[in-house]
Amino acid sequence: MKHVPRYTFALTLLAFMAAGALYLWYVTRVPEEAPIGALDIYEMRFDKPDILERLEVKNFSGESQYEIIEDPDRGRVLKASSQGTSSVLYDKSLKISMEEKPILNWEWKAIQFPEKEKKKNEVLGARGDNDYVGRVYAMFRGSTILTSDVIEYIWDDHFEAGTWRNSPYSDRVKLLVVQKSEAGQEDGWVQERRDLYLDYKNLFGEAPDKPLGAVGIMSDSDDTETSSALLFSNLSIRIPGIIKAQQELEE
Repeated sequence: MKHVPRYTFALTLLAFMAAGALYLWYVTRVPEEAPIGALDIYEMRFDKPDILERLEVKNFSGESQYEIIEDPDRGRVLKASSQGTSSVLYDKSLKISMEEKPILNWEWKAIQFPEKEKKKNEVLGARGDNDYVGRVYAMFRGSTILTSDVIEYIWDDHFEAGTWRNSPYSDRVKLLVVQKSEAGQEDGWVQERRDLYLDYKNLFGEAPDKPLGAVGIMSDSDDTETSSALLFSNLSIRIPGIIKAQQELEE
């Protein structure tokens, strides 16, 4: 057996220790895009007094109303209401790599659905029939708005959860029903957890190559010219690797 000098062995050991430290830093780090907390890399918290000032509104057909109210079960929450209008409240400051496999979490509570009598409900998202009590947008930013992709997570009162189709306005926008009708809990709140990487791959047929650039929420009723209302609690984005590493450290 060939003799290995002590200094060579020491250098090799130091190299392994450095590599281990670098790996631990990598799996436990919070990405620079949104350095918020140990687990959440992004939060849209409605208990912050200036939250509405930091978000933007995009009007499609009139402007829906967004206000912070007190809920007995969740504290300060966002109420999104529409009176024959359609607009989205969103944050476009994100830049989260999909290689991180981000998980989108939020809670919502349906208050008022667009009137069923005014909706044909023959095809999900049909033109002139595209109203829902609630939507959560995830936008994957391309070089331009025309090359960006969008997933709309929908709460509907007709189509079953899992139903999806292309938006009637663009094949780059996918509509996916994640809740149907009643909440199914005593207080009406429903918690959602969506794997953005997996949802994109299933809906678009390929792995995402664009970063998550924006998230948004809305309640709309412009096509039916009726009213709708929904409550949102905190929305967050988490990275599984960070959660796993944190759990291992706590054990």
